[in-house]
Amino acid sequence: MRKTNAQGGITLIALVVTIVVLLILAGITIMFVFSNDGIFATANQAKTESVLGTVRDYVSNAQFQVFAESYAPENSATFNEAKAQEIMTANFPTDANLEGVDSLEYANHAYTTGTFTGTINGVNFTVTFASGVPTVKETPAGT
Repeated sequence: MRKTNAQGGITLIALVVTIVVLLILAGITIMFVFSNDGIFATANQAKTESVLGTVRDYVSNAQFQVFAESYAPENSATFNEAKAQEIMTANFPTDANLEGVDSLEYANHAYTTGTFTGTINGVNFTVTFASGVPTVKETPAGT
């Protein structure tokens, strides 16, 4: 039997090239995850849009219920502001933390003016009524 003294393994150049490639891939990944248009920013934006869409649904459901109850035959088409306020508050989930709901003004079976604020799932929102049409916007934290 014959023995050889040849040593197998990787060269220093191959090791350095591999490390450089891995660093480049790590840098690209970190950029896509943590940048302003990264995965986390996109997820937070999607969460905010989802909450605002949910708030729009709650408001439209509350408005419909108020209109339906106002025009019910047993109510003789009289608008009950206290009932409208109760319905608006009841249509939001218990974790909504609504504030200032009583600042709404009612006329002609619609909320004519006023605003209220709230928080759902950590997203602050403001609902503003103008001529009975609600606008839902995100409220920056601390305002």
